[in-house]
Amino acid sequence: MSEPTQTSSKTKEVSECENFVPRFEFFHNRPDYVDKTMFIKELLSDGHVLITAPPCFGKTLNMDMVRRFIEIEVDDNGEPIELKRNETTKILEDKQENSKNFKYFKGKKIFIDKQFMSKHFGQYPTIFVDFRNVHGDTFREVLVKLREAVNDAFLVHAYLTKSSLWDSPGFEKETFLKYVSTEKSKLLTQAEVEKVLGIIILHECRFIIFAVPQWALL
Repeated sequence: MSEPTQTSSKTKEVSECENFVPRFEFFHNRPDYVDKTMFIKELLSDGHVLITAPPCFGKTLNMDMVRRFIEIEVDDNGEPIELKRNETTKILEDKQENSKNFKYFKGKKIFIDKQFMSKHFGQYPTIFVDFRNVHGDTFREVLVKLREAVNDAFLVHAYLTKSSLWDSPGFEKETFLKYVSTEKSKLLTQAEVEKVLGIIILHECRFIIFAVPQWALL
């Protein structure tokens, strides 16, 4: 009988780090946070971008930062939050009481570029899909994890259930409810999971951000 293998402290640290989901809202004011907001300008100028690095190098944190910057922020009723602008120059005002995301970037390097901020901040439909926990020894196990990843991504946009878009031809509310409901999403078929990207395109999502596990890039 083989002896049980011991997990090194280093391996344990990496495992815990991979399972931790960093959020920009919790890190942006920490004294050890390194301002990487200018990366947003580089990203928006390149289009499709693949970022690779070892675990715990800040990939997911940076992607969440990008999401917070570009996404259209909405209130509890799903209505877009109106950003205050100078009536003449159309430049964003320095105070945006109704926007949580705006506060995260105030004082950061990107905030100095008023033109860029005014053009891109809070202007794009965005969906963030985290595939880092999608793994398993069988197809069924992977499908279960895929369902969870899809549900997590759609829950952020649950406000769309109140949208008037569903009254228009081509918008399938019942299908959307399958993805946004935690219970219904557990019953999604393989075909329905594959249809996710089709729904994203249907809603004219400008930015799709994927967080994938390191092994998926090997």
